[in-house]
Amino acid sequence: MKSGITVVVMGIALSFGSIAIAQETPERLAVRKLVEQVESDPAETTKALSELLRKKQTDPVVLEGIAAGFLQMGRYDLAKPALEQALGASKGKPSRDLVFNIAVLDIKQKQNAMRSVKMVADYMQRPDAAVDEPLQNVFGTLLMTAAQNKTSRKAPVFQQAVPVYMQHDAKLEEGRSDGSKRWGDQWMDADEKEELDETRAELLGKIKLATDEVTVASRQEDKARDNYGRLARAMSLSPRGSAQLEREAARAKSAWNEASKELAEAKQKRSDLWSEMPRPSWSEERSPIVPTVIATGQPTETVASAESTGDMAIPDPAPAGQTEVVTAEVPFPELKLPDAEPMTPEPVAVEPVAPEPTVVAAPPPPVRQPVRKPVTAAKTPKAPDKSTFGSSIFDFGEE
Repeated sequence: MKSGITVVVMGIALSFGSIAIAQETPERLAVRKLVEQVESDPAETTKALSELLRKKQTDPVVLEGIAAGFLQMGRYDLAKPALEQALGASKGKPSRDLVFNIAVLDIKQKQNAMRSVKMVADYMQRPDAAVDEPLQNVFGTLLMTAAQNKTSRKAPVFQQAVPVYMQHDAKLEEGRSDGSKRWGDQWMDADEKEELDETRAELLGKIKLATDEVTVASRQEDKARDNYGRLARAMSLSPRGSAQLEREAARAKSAWNEASKELAEAKQKRSDLWSEMPRPSWSEERSPIVPTVIATGQPTETVASAESTGDMAIPDPAPAGQTEVVTAEVPFPELKLPDAEPMTPEPVAVEPVAPEPTVVAAPPPPVRQPVRKPVTAAKTPKAPDKSTFGSSIFDFGEE
């Protein structure tokens, strides 16, 4: 059985198992020193980081460090190519720090929000991804930014990402001993959150009714428009015209105008209801981070082999300053229940019932059955289902 750890000391690899400790390289040391002097000498740091980037680095850690230096100085134009190269070097499995910084860049530049939405959602669904509040806050900002556009809200990527966000919000709440709840990127008392949820649920019910009214009004408007169009075409084909036809067309046009007015009023009613909807907020002021490997020299991801750990991944330790509630998530395997064995019913003793005598005389009067009143359960507020309720947080109704 293979086991142990590989440690690199002065360029010599010592094998102690399947866990790889991050190797310190001259490039990583150089980037660490440059990142540390960002505030003291930004001009020289920019020049040196640019020179490192021109050397076509292949180490994603070095590229992440270069990008972090540019981001700290606000040089987003220089950070972008470094992040793109780091993403390519990650071979489809970007680190948490890389995902975080790409998302921050897209938020600050107000570009590629949907790209980052998908990237963060994919990362959060990885088995080795911990529940991460700072990344969750960035995720919320991305979703709200993308939600400003109706087309983005209807995109499959967006629709699939919202449930991922809601699931991780629930996991963050599970880790709170005080029972507090998430509202945007803030925490609030559970009772206060319940009141907000009840208000939102009530408004969503009204919005659904208003949407039904819009649908009916839209059909009536279509019908009135088609009717007027038919009469207008008939008038154009009549060489001398017809007084009767003209009167019908005038009435049809008036009906069309009235239907259009009712449709506009129905849409406005729905829009007003959406404007009353309480909404959480997410800050757009997100700061980039220095990758843990660059800042401390310690690896951010530790991978264990199935041989040495019994098929369980070793979770990462929580970096300093980073909130982690669950260190690792292992998806539940699909359960396949065995076929149930046929059950032989036990014999039940049934007492013989004497048949009722047949009445030959006049039939008895009909027996009035008692009327059972339906039992009405006590009206208690039903907690909204977050798997579907969450989508309304990032919805603004139809424009």
